[in-house]
Amino acid sequence: SIIITLMVLNILYSHLLYGKINKKILILNMVGAIAPIYLLSATSIIGIFFVIIFELIDNVAWIQKLINKLKMIHIYFVGIALFLIFEILRLQEIFSFIIQGIFHKTITMSARTYIWDKSIELIRQKSILGYGIYDNSILDVKYFIPDNTHSFFFEVMMTGGIIGLFLVSFIFIILSNEKRIKSEFIKPYYWIKCYMLIIMIMGTSEATNLYYGFFVFIVIAGYMLMPKHNRNLVIRKSLM
Repeated sequence: SIIITLMVLNILYSHLLYGKINKKILILNMVGAIAPIYLLSATSIIGIFFVIIFELIDNVAWIQKLINKLKMIHIYFVGIALFLIFEILRLQEIFSFIIQGIFHKTITMSARTYIWDKSIELIRQKSILGYGIYDNSILDVKYFIPDNTHSFFFEVMMTGGIIGLFLVSFIFIILSNEKRIKSEFIKPYYWIKCYMLIIMIMGTSEATNLYYGFFVFIVIAGYMLMPKHNRNLVIRKSLM
């Protein structure tokens, strides 16, 4: 998950510096993709697959127009829909030919369904504010203790409760106001939306590293939405 965040940051840097995906950045990303593929991390492989697809179609005009028409709130709704399908309704049996046939995982998605059941139980106990930075031992399920909830939205509610979920929703609403984006940021912002879409997809089975990457890109997106004089002020203050 961290590698995927770095891959997209490389692409953002390339677009801001060269106005396109530089060949060296492309090669660097291909090398970075080797580790998770070698380790057979199903979630990371899916994320890398989408990064590569978005890289290959980077200059396809009609696809860019389609994604540019998508607002951040639409991407958020995609995440909510996937959350309901996989983590609440548990309809992953529909994709058993991929889960079992390709990734050789069980329908429980490597025991993630047990973690989600425990997460629901804990969230009900502290539904308003959540647990903050919690000790993962409270997620004790079956015969092991997972390091996190392995779900983007469950992680949001575990750490911040309903209020945390509301704040994340509010962030997506704010980032949907793209009228102030200057021309030099249109393509980088396009890639931020691609990354957010990847997060929503990967967030059906992963959490912590995505969580950090999410807030990194929120800061970058917020900067791009600022008026120019505010951006200059941020730069001056950061150099002081």
